[in-house]
Amino acid sequence: MERNFCSAPAYIREREVTDHAGIVGNEWMNMLFSELKCKDVINIRDCKKIGRVCDLEIDQCSGCICKIVIPSGNKALNFLRCEPDVIIPYKDIRQIGPDIILVDINC
Repeated sequence: MERNFCSAPAYIREREVTDHAGIVGNEWMNMLFSELKCKDVINIRDCKKIGRVCDLEIDQCSGCICKIVIPSGNKALNFLRCEPDVIIPYKDIRQIGPDIILVDINC
């Protein structure tokens, strides 16, 4: 059964992996939002931490993640801030690792 997603469904993501013998294949990964929001988001252009994921924008028809949302400014003073949240399209996410999410955006 072939799967064709616009980017990646909210509950599963396919990635290409190489095993110890050098064989390339696909691995299906499950990830909960509670796991995703604990990861630091790092911009690979300047190696700076942007923050942590606070929200997702999901396409209702396909179930695909369209964007991730990262709050800007001091978390303790979020209600006083005037700065908009950082919104990162899914296409700009380069890798989701065990501790961090690497993105490629212009700041």
